[in-house]
Formats: sequence, structure tokens, C-alpha cells
Amino acid sequence: MNIAQIKNQWLSAQVDVAYPTPLSLVGRDLYLASVRQCTYQPIEFKRVAELKAQEVYHVDFHRLTVMFAQLQAEQYRAAAEKEAIIEFFTQIIYSPPCELFLGFEGGEPVAAGILTQAEATVLVSDLVIAEACSAYDAPLDFACQILKHAQVDEAADVYVAFKA
Repeated sequence: MNIAQIKNQWLSAQVDVAYPTPLSLVGRDLYLASVRQCTYQPIEFKRVAELKAQEVYHVDFHRLTVMFAQLQAEQYRAAAEKEAIIEFFTQIIYSPPCELFLGFEGGEPVAAGILTQAEATVLVSDLVIAEACSAYDAPLDFACQILKHAQVDEAADVYVAFKA
């Protein structure tokens, strides 16, 4: 199983519970359909070491999870899809191999991403940058901030997922 499959399986398992909400199941299906169009690119760790630190936080309590979910939902057009994605992502239970991250600017959440680590391979995915954000020029900038914040081992094989 490759690292992207590990991340997708972890996310899918978040709603594999006795009584998932119907909306969270719709959100999962929307999400899984959207990641089929991702491309994966290796990045050099040297780029990460050169970064100036930004406001990046590990998502470890529910209020941050809601902010993460709201940013993820911005990628969808229809209100019903946004609602389903928010419901899906707010079901997350914090556990390895994935961690959620938020980037802030002026006290507002402006960037979101997921870090997945499995053995010596790392994936930074689900990168979302708010339109009003000036802290990150591109999703890759925020991906590198996540790697720096998480203190990922420099010997790891690092990949970044981009949605087409």
C-alpha cells in the first residue's frame, strides 16, 4: 500500500463507526472522488530548511478541526457539498499515521493540510490556501511549513500531493 492509500484509508476509517452520520458518509464519498485527481511530486528537504517560520499549528482539539474542515470545504462549490465535507472532516479522531495542520495569518486560519508518515515515507496532502492569504504564495510553501513544524526526519522520502 502506498502512502496516499494509507492516508485515504485512515480518513475513510474515520466514519467507519457504528452510527456514522449520513452526511459524513456523503462527505467521505465526495472527498475520495476528489483525491483521484491528485498528482504526487517528490520534494527536496533542502527547501524546507531555508524557510522563515510561519504561524503553523498542529490540529489537536475540536475547534481547530472545525477550522480545518471549513477550509477544506472551500474547494467545493455547492453548499450541500461544503456541508458534507465539513461533516466528514469534523468526525476525525486524532491518531497516527496522519496529522492535521493549520496555518494562520492575522489570527485567522488561512491554510490547511495533512501530514502522513509511514516508515521512511512522508506525504503532505490536502493543501488548501485561502484566497485572502498572503503568508503562503503556493500550496508547496505551506507544505514545507508543515514539514518544518512537524520536524520530519531529513532522511525521509517526502512527497506533496496536488489536486489537478
